[in-house]
Amino acid sequence: EGGTGGLAWLGGAPFGGTRAAAGQLFKAYVAGVHRPGWGLYALVRAADEVAVGGMGFHGPPDDDGCVEVGYDLVEQARGNGYATTALRALTAWALTHPEVTSLLALTTPENVPSQKVATSAGYTRLPDRAPHYAFGLRRP
Repeated sequence: EGGTGGLAWLGGAPFGGTRAAAGQLFKAYVAGVHRPGWGLYALVRAADEVAVGGMGFHGPPDDDGCVEVGYDLVEQARGNGYATTALRALTAWALTHPEVTSLLALTTPENVPSQKVATSAGYTRLPDRAPHYAFGLRRP
């Protein structure tokens, strides 16, 4: 199930969330509902051009202008600021689109590192969306 996408990955392969997101993106493309730009991106370390994770959107903005983001890193890449830097860039890109009014990130309660990524990128805690914690950022 899944492959490397033609990239050299730290640890040899993408983490599970990146594989799942790639599968969802492929299904959306086949169904004709994928909008270019609103998909998955590989996070490639500039120093050695090795992929360390994936990040992107769960789809285009909804009717209210909200777009959900998701991200994960291979275990060996965590704790280096890659996800925070990438989430800031992804968020800035999304906000260049006038239809985007807000961004949403969901985490499991036990995934404290992912919660720190969201808050470090400027997202604030929202009411829970059981079983997930929710973090959001509204257009300034």
